[in-house]
Formats: sequence, structure tokens, C-alpha cells
Amino acid sequence: MSRFSTIRGSLRVGWPLFALLPFAAPVQAQTFNLAVVPNLDSANVSILDTSANVEVARIPTGPRPFYVAMSPDGQFAYVGEDGLGTPHMAVDRINLNTLVVEAQLTFNESSSMAELEISPDGRWLAVSEIQQGTTYIVDTQNWTVAHTVVLCPICDGETEALFSPPNFSFSADSRTLYAGTNVNDLLTAVDLATGAVVETRPAQNSFGSPYSDIETGADGKVFLAHPDSSGTVRRFDMAGSGSSDLSLSQTDISDFALIPRPGTTLLAAGSIVYDSNADYLSVLDLSTRKPKKIPSSESLRYLRYNPVRNELWATCVGAFGFCAPFVIDVFDLNTLTRRATIPGVSGASVVSRHPALSANFQFYYQPLGSLDKILVIDAATLAIVKQIPVGTNPRAVYIQGDTAPHEK
Repeated sequence: MSRFSTIRGSLRVGWPLFALLPFAAPVQAQTFNLAVVPNLDSANVSILDTSANVEVARIPTGPRPFYVAMSPDGQFAYVGEDGLGTPHMAVDRINLNTLVVEAQLTFNESSSMAELEISPDGRWLAVSEIQQGTTYIVDTQNWTVAHTVVLCPICDGETEALFSPPNFSFSADSRTLYAGTNVNDLLTAVDLATGAVVETRPAQNSFGSPYSDIETGADGKVFLAHPDSSGTVRRFDMAGSGSSDLSLSQTDISDFALIPRPGTTLLAAGSIVYDSNADYLSVLDLSTRKPKKIPSSESLRYLRYNPVRNELWATCVGAFGFCAPFVIDVFDLNTLTRRATIPGVSGASVVSRHPALSANFQFYYQPLGSLDKILVIDAATLAIVKQIPVGTNPRAVYIQGDTAPHEK
């Protein structure tokens, strides 16, 4: 019997989105106004209209919706049910024109989903489970599992169960999946058409926890970091055989962002360590290799870049009594200074709750755990303008058309 089954259903939303018309024009001509919020404990996702900042639909899914991947053309949202404590992992395909769950793909795994990312062309979904670094390559055109790749064959699924989930990035041409696996300490390249592992590179980091961050630069180079590495991001030249370590004058890296600038790229990183010696955003110019420290409130997570204002937003999550309840720092990348610090909301948790900027970069959205709301901040004025009620335990905000890798 096949390990996979496809279920096509007709789970319908409670009401249509009358204000939005079906999308037919090329993707670059689209105006994306939707955001998707997976509500982990109410088995549904909230659909937000980011032009009016209201919830317009709440769509039933299977249990424990956790991850979302958005198609680049804005047509679909792929919702990953993480499978923890349930019979299997699953991915629901939501049509963002009709707001209907039109198909579901199930994975007969007793494990838990660890990552869900989509290729830049929207053809491939990479779905990972947490135990053996097993990755399922889903063909979104045929809605089937095209390939199964075990990225960590040395993991037995038990003693390494919490330490082997891969982290994904794609090549710009959508032909190659890059995966960082922390137990076997490798960067692995997978050919998406065949599912074959075409290359492995030693990552040379002391991997010991599943919080790696990986991105592919505009020049095709792959960047890989990990909290256990002392301020180092490794850059791999995938066209050749070389690699180099980039020092960011940072203690432990929680998240990093690649920011294109004329003639160069900025590599910005925050620290996961709650230590006064790490209270800054670290910025490295990849052309000059000159690092810059910008003082921050505390340790930083969830870096989000606003190209309209050339600003970087980052959150101190407020864990362990630091920057309680939480704060959001906004950094001006023109002057390399901190523009402002926005106070958080009392009684809310933002640990493992991922924010987003709207498609037009007008608003910033932060899920508020325990309050079951989405905080809305005006990106120009930095004023809190609203709290949108959603379902129970919102985990993240995903913006229509955004296919960038998302640090988990």
C-alpha cells in the first residue's frame, strides 16, 4: 500500500471574500491583500484582508495547522498540519480565490512536521519530518509526492528525534533544494526533478539544536548559520567547491537576513543569547567585510526586511524575563542606527510566533499568543493601529505571494 494518500474534499469557508476578485493577471501585476494565520489549537486558519486589517474568513483544516507556504502567483496557500499526536502529517491546499480547501495530501508518518517551504516558481513543496531528516518533495502541479529523500540516514528516529530536522532553501531557478541537517553536519543539494542527492558539503559547525537558518543569495551562493556557531555564517559557492566563514561579531546567531544593496549585500543577524554583551544587531557588508554593531533592546529574533523604507524589524521575544513582555526594534539601514523600539502588549507571548510585513510593506503583523490576536503596526508611523481577533493559538502570519524561506 502506498505511504501517501490524496483526499480531495470540499471544505468550504463560512463566507466568501466579496471584496477580492479572482486573480488572472501576471504575478508582477498583482496586488496581494491576503494573509494566512495558522491557528494551532482550533484546527483552522484565519484569512486576513491586509488592506482593511480584518479577518474575512476562518477556514477549517485538519488538526494542528502549523506551517504555511504561499504560491508565488498568489493563488494558493499550502497549510502543513504538523502531525504531533495525530495519525499523520498532512498538507491542505487552500484556493485563495474561492477560500476553499480544495485538496489534501497526507503522509503516513507517526512523526512531526519540521519544515514546509515552496520553490520560487511554485512547482515544488519541500516537507520534512523531525525524526530522520526525511524530506518529501511534492509536485504541486500533479499534487503528488514526487520523491522521498532521507537526508540523515545515520539518524535512527529515536535518540536523534529532536536533532535532525532539515532546514530548506531553493536555488533561484527552482531546480535545486538546499538542506542543512544538523546531526550529520551537512549541506545537501537535491535535484528536484529526480529527487537525487547531487552533492553534500561539510557544514563544519557544531550543530546541536534544530534552529539552523539557511538562505540562498542573489548570486547563487548558499548561506548557513546555527546558534552554536560563534558569530559565524558559512557561505558556500555552489558553482565551485569553495566556502568561507563570515564573522558577524555576534555571539550566537538566532536568525539572519540577506539584504541586497547597490554593489553589495548586507548580512544582518541577531543573537539568541540573553546577555548584555549580545544586545545588538550585527551587520556585515559582504563587499568590504566590515562588521557593524547596532545597539538593540535585548536578543533579537524574526528579522524582517522592509525594502520600501530600507529598514529591518526584529523582535526581542520577552522570554526568561528579558524585555518583558516583548519589544520590537526597528533599524534604519541607511544610517545603520536603531530608529525606534515599539513596546509590546502585556500578557502576550511571541515566542515561536512569526511576524510578517504586508505585501505593500505598509503594516507589520505580530501574532500574540495567549491573547489569540494579531497585533498590527503601521510601518511608517510605528503606531499600533489594531489587534485582530483570530483563532486559538496563532503561530505565524504568512503573506500572499511570499515564497522567501522562513526561519522556524
